[in-house]
Amino acid sequence: MKIDQDISKLTSQLNQINQTTETLENDLLQLKINQKNISKQSNFQKEQQISFSQITQQLCKFDENVKDIKIYIDNHLKILDSTINSEKEIQNQKINQIQQNIKNELLQVRLDNKNFIQQLKQSQNDINTNQADLININNNIQNENILIIQKKCDQINNINSDPLRSQSIKIYINQLYDESSRKRDTAKEYQYYLRKVQSDEELFQYYRIQNAQQQMELRKYCSSFRQVRGDGNCFYSAFGFQYLELIIRFSNMEFDTLKNQILGKFTCQINYETFHSDQIPNFSNQLIFEFIYRIEQIRQIKDLNQRQLQLEQQFAAHDEENEGIDGCFYGIAIIFFRSLSNHLFQNSEMYLAISAFNNILIWEQEFNSTELIISELAKFLNIHVVLLFFDKNGFKVQEYQPQNQDKIILLIRPGHYNIGIQ
Repeated sequence: MKIDQDISKLTSQLNQINQTTETLENDLLQLKINQKNISKQSNFQKEQQISFSQITQQLCKFDENVKDIKIYIDNHLKILDSTINSEKEIQNQKINQIQQNIKNELLQVRLDNKNFIQQLKQSQNDINTNQADLININNNIQNENILIIQKKCDQINNINSDPLRSQSIKIYINQLYDESSRKRDTAKEYQYYLRKVQSDEELFQYYRIQNAQQQMELRKYCSSFRQVRGDGNCFYSAFGFQYLELIIRFSNMEFDTLKNQILGKFTCQINYETFHSDQIPNFSNQLIFEFIYRIEQIRQIKDLNQRQLQLEQQFAAHDEENEGIDGCFYGIAIIFFRSLSNHLFQNSEMYLAISAFNNILIWEQEFNSTELIISELAKFLNIHVVLLFFDKNGFKVQEYQPQNQDKIILLIRPGHYNIGIQ
């Protein structure tokens, strides 16, 4: 029993020794581990010390490189500044030279302009002088023409015929007819330049005025009408015949005033295909003298009805009918009124503003700005012109110089004029 107790104690002590031994071994092992760690730390610190030293050396070398680079950059900047300043100076010199050249050129231009202006002034003075000379020459020519025409007019007033003049004009007018109206195949009833008076009912039918109120309104201006031949001369036919109706009733003083108003003031001329009056010597004077002479012959008829009938027959004839009617009076009259219209148009305020081609002096050609011609004729001849314009809706009225007593009525449907009778 005691032995067992002793064994038990020994066993217990042995266990303690084993535990202590194990503890010591563990502690020893830990010491070895710690010693290794301490050894590693020591090596790492040494390595760190070595690396820091190397970094310091590299930093020193880098600072030196930076200083070298800075010095290099500074030197190159100085060189660049010097180059830029040199280029600036060169550019400034070029700019100054260009500016100086421009100033010199401007001075030359001003000098040239001054000389040019002086030349223009001198040219203007020369033009003014030449214009004054031309005006004087023109006035002298006009005065000479007036004297010549007045002498001729005296002959006409004395009813002195000129067979050579009349024969020449007949040849020219027939030549114009042969090249124009006689070439066309026209029914006989439409060959006459003037037709008989037609009634108000025929007027309404011709212009398609069917409304009773419009018919009543139309009668205020026109109760009958005459047709004129349908060619490009229709305006001058309608206007010219009515003005001739007025002329044959003028007093001698009124007729003399008209002659003084027209003689020597413009040139009578006409053109058509191969016919050119400006190529015929003395055509203008011959035509206007013959025109006035024939009117004077009609005016010598005492009976006004017979005077009117003679005018109608002379104006309507398209060919020679007898010894007294040669068919040329219409052509003479149309050339006169076209030439007068052209003169008034060229001297009107609207002449330069009208873009229409001036074909007034072309036989059987219509002029697009006829209303302007009507206005100028009304003012120049001191007549009241009533223009009735017909369209599909009825008619419109345009009046020119309504303050005048003598009246002409023109009927127009696009493309053709006729004569209105009140």
